[in-house]
Amino acid sequence: MALDGFQYGKTTLGWPFEIRATSSQAYLDHLIHENFLPPEAVRWIDHHWRIANLSDSDPGETVFLKVTQQDKSVVLVRKDGQRAVFQDEAAASSVKAPPREPAWLP
Repeated sequence: MALDGFQYGKTTLGWPFEIRATSSQAYLDHLIHENFLPPEAVRWIDHHWRIANLSDSDPGETVFLKVTQQDKSVVLVRKDGQRAVFQDEAAASSVKAPPREPAWLP
């Protein structure tokens, strides 16, 4: 998404910190408003998802998305697209989120 914004000169697309998103939902709503995502693409997202407040300057290994699943396992997705599954929140907490506050958007 950030790459599309850069390549096509669409300055309204960017990472959460750059567009000043105040929450995970606000970020998703912004992507829908900018026609990057269709509304039906995010209907399945619920309160178990958190988006990190990262920017273009964060390295690719920075965690972007955290999903707590029904079995309490946690999936982390990095900015570069790689993902990892942890047994629980305690194990996942060893992975660093961006340094900006709040690290995880509400």
